[in-house]
Amino acid sequence: MIGIWVIFFIFALYLVSVPIDPALRDFWWLSIIGFTLSIFSGLKLREVFGNDLHTKSKQKIFNAISSLTDFSWKMHTGDEFSKEEKKAARDFLLYEYDQNFFSETEVPNQPEPLRYMMRTDGKETFKESGLYTNYTAVKCQDKLTSTWNNLEIETHKTLVEIYIGQSSMTVFRGFIIKARIDKEFQGETYVQTESDSGSVAGESWFDFHGDDSVREAELEWIDFERFLKVKSSDPTETRQIFTPDYMEVLYDWWQEHDEPLRMAFKNQAVYITYPTGINLEPKTFRDSKKEKAAVMEVLDFLLFVENIVKTIVGGQRILFDKPLRSKK
Repeated sequence: MIGIWVIFFIFALYLVSVPIDPALRDFWWLSIIGFTLSIFSGLKLREVFGNDLHTKSKQKIFNAISSLTDFSWKMHTGDEFSKEEKKAARDFLLYEYDQNFFSETEVPNQPEPLRYMMRTDGKETFKESGLYTNYTAVKCQDKLTSTWNNLEIETHKTLVEIYIGQSSMTVFRGFIIKARIDKEFQGETYVQTESDSGSVAGESWFDFHGDDSVREAELEWIDFERFLKVKSSDPTETRQIFTPDYMEVLYDWWQEHDEPLRMAFKNQAVYITYPTGINLEPKTFRDSKKEKAAVMEVLDFLLFVENIVKTIVGGQRILFDKPLRSKK
């Protein structure tokens, strides 16, 4: 803003200082007035339409890429809310909400526009997954949703940090994926690679707030347990989920992709964290030389998420076809 005013001031001084033919004096003054009006008009248009134009550009790019995938992806950009609703939510955050914008502490009884502005859905999804503990703040950006075989899927771009004094350390950067399933779990089951030493909810060894309700489960395949750790609050339920066939599906998938994913089977959903630095912003596409690579990066990400859902969630029909527990 200051730079624009400096340029305008220098240009005005130049116009005033140069000799002007009396016959062209009116033309020069009209030029100055027109230039001034164009500056103010441009600033006002940017103020009114800037965010909307950016959002629409971002959404169009994403829609074009996602049309090449199997799922019907939707990027949530707040289009369902009016400008007045979004402005009221933004004003609340700027002038009334005295907590950190991305604080764990949320405003109770949030109206939907405010939930969108605060990215509450993503924060709640990450917190309820229990896949990471000992963090200070959760920051969420893009929310994507889709359906597959009547399975509701949502994913949020997430940055999780812990504050230590005046500095911060990244705990997790990537996407949290949630797939709602037919059945409700009685306990909690977590999966992570053997090399991943991080704690999950309910563990007391790494998590000082844990209650020791989640412990490493013993399964029936030694090679699987050497590569993947399964932790559970209900070993009986865990063994019902991790049948030999399903363990083979997970083992083969992880051997092929070698990704440090974490998974949680709890409540009525499967949660998966996928670390990645993928950027869905349109600025990614400004350099024509990098355009193809950027498009492929987003497309590969969507296809990878679809592969995760189809293989890891869809690979275990017990989640959909019959109860996890037999009634007593």
